[in-house]
Amino acid sequence: MQRIERRQFIPVNIKVAWGFFSDPGNLSRITPPEMGFMITTPVLNGPVYEGMIIAYIVKPMFSIPVRWITEITHVKNLEYFIDDQTECTFFCMLANQYNRMIEVRVIEARHRYKEIA
Repeated sequence: MQRIERRQFIPVNIKVAWGFFSDPGNLSRITPPEMGFMITTPVLNGPVYEGMIIAYIVKPMFSIPVRWITEITHVKNLEYFIDDQTECTFFCMLANQYNRMIEVRVIEARHRYKEIA
């Protein structure tokens, strides 16, 4: 199992940051355009919630579209949410992503993943 951890300063208050990052509709805004990110789940409104399923297509390598399904497994309002990669096709990684808002304006993301062939 591999692990990646990143922290980034966000120059807004916690409510604004949480409102943005907890809304699945903003995922395409924070994904590089060349990855062709597209949510395929019917309209998702509002913040993430436990049990939320998000299906999407992304092109992580060589412009090959890959279908991924993520489930939000834990949410603590204004603090963190955890999403688990539950399904992917072709080349992918099974991941557990922990997104936590810390202090007033820092977002921390921890990714654990196992590459599968």
